[in-house]
Amino acid sequence: MSARLPRQVGASHPASVSPASRPHRPLRATLLSAVIPSAAAIAVVVGFYSWSVHAATIDDDTFELITPEMPTAAAQALLPPRQAPVRLAPSAPHDPAWSCSYYSDGNFPLGLAVFQVCFHDGVVVSTADLRQESWL
Repeated sequence: MSARLPRQVGASHPASVSPASRPHRPLRATLLSAVIPSAAAIAVVVGFYSWSVHAATIDDDTFELITPEMPTAAAQALLPPRQAPVRLAPSAPHDPAWSCSYYSDGNFPLGLAVFQVCFHDGVVVSTADLRQESWL
């Protein structure tokens, strides 16, 4: 007569373990169900913010330097190379013939366009801080 003993106490053949007899780890399951979606959401928000404000941000002090009657070339030297892509705030009223550009102040999480600079005939004709306008 011979017998085979497992090398470790409590060890058994993997095929003989039923799913019901495996240890249940509710903390691990809860953490995985909360952490993974949260991390994904944070990554999406930070990625979107980085894209929306990249090379489209101007600070308040620089915006105040841009005034009507300023030559377009001088104003463009102060402005970022790219306009803000997210424009949820309504633009300030302006003449349809004017060419207007929109820039962000780096607001989080969307990087919304909050500054409007309008040009016509080679000069700045209007500037507007859209944070002062009603969003409704």
